[in-house]
Amino acid sequence: MTYVFVIFFLVLVIVSETSSKPTKGNNDTEMSNYGIDSSFLSSRGFRNNNPLNIKQFNNDWLGEIGDDGTFVKFSSLPYGYRAAMKLMSNYKRKYAVDTFRTLIYRWSATDKETYLSFVVSRVSERTGINYVPDDYIDLDDPDYLYYLLEAMTELENGATGFLMPVDLFEESYSMLS
Repeated sequence: MTYVFVIFFLVLVIVSETSSKPTKGNNDTEMSNYGIDSSFLSSRGFRNNNPLNIKQFNNDWLGEIGDDGTFVKFSSLPYGYRAAMKLMSNYKRKYAVDTFRTLIYRWSATDKETYLSFVVSRVSERTGINYVPDDYIDLDDPDYLYYLLEAMTELENGATGFLMPVDLFEESYSMLS
């Protein structure tokens, strides 16, 4: 009788230990913690915790855990967003990126005009300000950066209607310093 109880107890402990920890690379639990719809998991960007699809290019990003052959994989979404913000900051500093057009032409590999049109439209819709492609953008302003990342995430992942959770943005932004 004692052996049965001990075996039952060990099985219970093992099951509870393994079920409470998400497996590496499985961000379903993390996305639900932020209130992100799990239907977005099918996109490569979310599977890689790299929602803006940053390509692998000999960078050593904080939170990087490898790549999928093309795009960087991050250990969590905040690291992926942090890397995107860092990259945008570098574009501003090194290449004088300060408009929607200069950012999108630097960021997007293909179909730049479609990408530009979508991002300008989406940011305008979310902020209530009617932007045009050559308007100045302040990549250091967290309020503005929030809407920009949200629009770019929606486009990069085919995540129609994506709304970036504020707590996810705040956690990612706080990792910049």
